[in-house]
Amino acid sequence: MARILKYTWVRLGIYVTLVIALTVAVLLSSLWALQALQMHEFMEQLPLHLRIEMQTLDRAGQNNSLRALQIYSQYWADDPWYGDAAAVAFTLIICTVLASVVSFLLARVLTHPMSSVADAAMRIASGDLSARADRVRGTGELVELVGHFNQMAASLEALERERKATAAAIAHELRTPLAILQGRLHALCDEVIEGSASEYQKLLGQVVHLGRLVEDLRVLSLSEAGRLSLQCVSFDLAALVEDHLQSYLALAQRRGIRTDLRAEPAMVSADPDRVRQILSNLFDNVLRYAASGGLLRVLVTRDERWAILQVRDAGPGLPERLKTRLTVSAYRERATLAAKVDPQAEGSGLGLAMVRSLVQQHGGRLRVRNSAGAGAVFTISLPLISAR
Repeated sequence: MARILKYTWVRLGIYVTLVIALTVAVLLSSLWALQALQMHEFMEQLPLHLRIEMQTLDRAGQNNSLRALQIYSQYWADDPWYGDAAAVAFTLIICTVLASVVSFLLARVLTHPMSSVADAAMRIASGDLSARADRVRGTGELVELVGHFNQMAASLEALERERKATAAAIAHELRTPLAILQGRLHALCDEVIEGSASEYQKLLGQVVHLGRLVEDLRVLSLSEAGRLSLQCVSFDLAALVEDHLQSYLALAQRRGIRTDLRAEPAMVSADPDRVRQILSNLFDNVLRYAASGGLLRVLVTRDERWAILQVRDAGPGLPERLKTRLTVSAYRERATLAAKVDPQAEGSGLGLAMVRSLVQQHGGRLRVRNSAGAGAVFTISLPLISAR
């Protein structure tokens, strides 16, 4: 019964039925009361002997006898506002007023949530993303509508804040290599510094870094919009991880980071290039932002449905408030914290946001937590081929 009553049309039908029943009850009660009042006035105006005679006829059940009708015709008032027609007209007026008042109150109660949503939507459309619909007590579709609308408005406000933070982070990341390039090129043009192979190599490094920023931003934008094309093939995730980790061994050794790989075969259907991008961002995250821990541990396992990739470091870890916010601003905040430990840390600031989006594009899941000791643990689950 409770499930049926949550529908607005059901409750509206019940309310209308109750209003009709109340109107009919008031109509009949008013008609009876008015007729009783008129009868009382009629009896009061009769001479005493006729009043006694009418009372005797009433007790005998002869109200409609010829004698009673003679008395009625002689003493009943001829006023048009007196009698059954007047009683019906009077009670109809009362019932119409009562039904109108009840209907307006009922309409107000039922439409208030919708009016509140409409007002909030208008304010949001004009740019006020902090607008919310008035909360409504109780249960039902309209209560759920208000709740879902407020959740949507809160999400829009959060997305707008994140968009502004992302734009600021990207502008900051692009400004640094551009400023370096501009300064060094001006110095070369003014012959403040001499052109040399090492100097050109530094400039090339900044250009490569700038190109990676732009490419990361392009991939992230396409992935978030659901327009990133995936060339999925079947391959062993463990073999790909082992092969890709080989390219990081030399850099890890130079930075004093020990690598530990434990992998078991896990066949997945995915885009190998995008999976390599995921691995590159996770490995770069460890080498740049968690180098102080001296450990990069990679684990590939599987269960009945998922191929599980786990990347663990022994660095500063993620603050509690950031573990559920895998966004550009969250990633940059961790980078800022880690840069206090390793001033040479440098990256695009888009890593975790891109990892999250690429994993979702593959139908997978990304979880982040801090280990019991120190460092962050990134766990990616991709569907096994056998589980599809």
